[in-house]
Amino acid sequence: MNDKQDLIYTQKTLIHAFFDGFTNGIIDANKLNHNEQQTLIKAFLNVYDKISEYYAVVMLPILGIIHHDSLEQLQHQLDAVSRQADADVTHYFKVVCEKQGTYEAMVNDYKANFEALLKGTTLSTQHCVLSNKDKSAFYTMTNEEQNLRLLVRTVLRAYNCALQTKSAFQQFNQATIIRIVLDNADLMVNSKPTIAQFVNECTDIHELFIALLHTTERYNVVQEELQLEMERQITGSN
Repeated sequence: MNDKQDLIYTQKTLIHAFFDGFTNGIIDANKLNHNEQQTLIKAFLNVYDKISEYYAVVMLPILGIIHHDSLEQLQHQLDAVSRQADADVTHYFKVVCEKQGTYEAMVNDYKANFEALLKGTTLSTQHCVLSNKDKSAFYTMTNEEQNLRLLVRTVLRAYNCALQTKSAFQQFNQATIIRIVLDNADLMVNSKPTIAQFVNECTDIHELFIALLHTTERYNVVQEELQLEMERQITGSN
């Protein structure tokens, strides 16, 4: 697997994964269908004031890991922000994203995904295509294995946040989780959506994962992290 990955694209993919997980969690929590757009919009409006809070809870630690090589130093910086009288979530994200350019990219991706959610849908995966002109000069502090693990955590934590808007005792829909992880791991590994090329050729989910991720090593990482994160959700640990 790759040692480092494009920072802004990895960030973009993780943000998309959050909104994909959260959107599908709302759909499952309310027992809705994807084609019930007006009902979906109403469901999202009912949790409008909670979305940014859940985003911060899930994404601040996730983005902190890809941006910083020293999490201890990052925590000191965040503690300093918390002591400021006028501190708000914007200040925390600026510290986490570190550079103005990566912070602005994060804000733009958040807005694009948020607007799609309020229209009762998720942002098209075509939004997450890495072209040569889009490549940034910065790389993640994490390697590809770590980024895949972070993606799985993002999906499950966002999905769980959405379930909790309805009830603390909602059950995870395994089929939903697998579909979201497939779509977003595809983006992270291939820098564009490729699943349509393989979905009709593969006989089961295992084959589809291998086709999208290209190696058994990546597949094992994703499967292991799915199991670990499910255990964390059950025990309440991070």
